[in-house]
Amino acid sequence: MVKNMQGSPHDPVLIFKPVGDEMNGYKKIGIEEFILAIMNDAQEKLLEMYGKQCVMIDSTHGTNQYGFQMTTLMVHDENHQGMPVAILFSLRVAAEILVPFSGAIKKKVPSFKTNFLLSDGTNSFPNAWREVFGDETKHLLCAWHVMRNWNLNIKSKVVQYKEEIRIKLKKNLAETDETSFHKLISSFIETYEAKESSFVAYFQSNYINRTKKWASCYKKRQA
Repeated sequence: MVKNMQGSPHDPVLIFKPVGDEMNGYKKIGIEEFILAIMNDAQEKLLEMYGKQCVMIDSTHGTNQYGFQMTTLMVHDENHQGMPVAILFSLRVAAEILVPFSGAIKKKVPSFKTNFLLSDGTNSFPNAWREVFGDETKHLLCAWHVMRNWNLNIKSKVVQYKEEIRIKLKKNLAETDETSFHKLISSFIETYEAKESSFVAYFQSNYINRTKKWASCYKKRQA
């Protein structure tokens, strides 16, 4: 199937590395790994049309019987409808896999630049993107991923005030006024630092020093 796509007049294959082949120039990618990346002509046009302000990248696993992870680069239109513009199938998601993926996108759309890259909290996505496209792109955290991580840690770390903390964090995340946001954060820490010390320690360690990447009040100012 891939060979047929590669032989078509509008070849959508960005990368194809079957199991058993080496990938020239990428020593950290083993011969046992499989990589397939695709961007068709329509997706290329969507990237150029809607991706100048922001692109989003996310990975999911368990979507197929082979255990491949699917990484999707997306843009959104004027109605904030997300649209995939490139897809990567790989056995793992790491910077050394994402660098050739980003490089193949740049090769296909050499003049492309975006202001913001939106992703989860891992460093693999922004590190790989910046290695290829440069440091001009600012990295922001996806609100959905932020809330999901908070919910997971509320479940595992909060003893008594689970729903109360969830509601307050959601309010903090959505607050668009910077002064009000900082008051809410200070109040949150003061209220729960003793009552739910494990969660507050996690929150302070992972999010307090990155508020400009996830708080709506800062995202609004940067947009």
